[in-house]
Amino acid sequence: MSKLAKSFLKLLIGAIVGSLLTYSLDYYVFPFWERILAISLGKPYVYKAEPGITVERFANDMTKRMGSRYIITFTPKAAQVQIGPGKYKARKDWRNLVLYVLERNAGNLRYVVDDHKRYIHICLSTETCKKE
Repeated sequence: MSKLAKSFLKLLIGAIVGSLLTYSLDYYVFPFWERILAISLGKPYVYKAEPGITVERFANDMTKRMGSRYIITFTPKAAQVQIGPGKYKARKDWRNLVLYVLERNAGNLRYVVDDHKRYIHICLSTETCKKE
């Protein structure tokens, strides 16, 4: 067997063993790498949506967290819609986190973003989403 074939075989075996170890030890290995990534890239922006949280409460929480840099508005019908429970993360800023949460809940909600006027308007997917 040539030297190139041997090195390729070693690399292939290493990749297989490494992926099996990572898969089987994911619970222990992943938090370690996530911590290193958080240190190097900065802490992620996190929002934990509890079951039963509505768009109205989410919008109020996010407006407070953003320090009124963006105003989040919503239609009366959209205010009653519940956000899917879970932990949402974004790396860049709170605005990206809000957009990520809205994209994950895109089955029920639509949104319009105006960076010039600094607002995010949320409406139902069945409504015309227009901020006046």
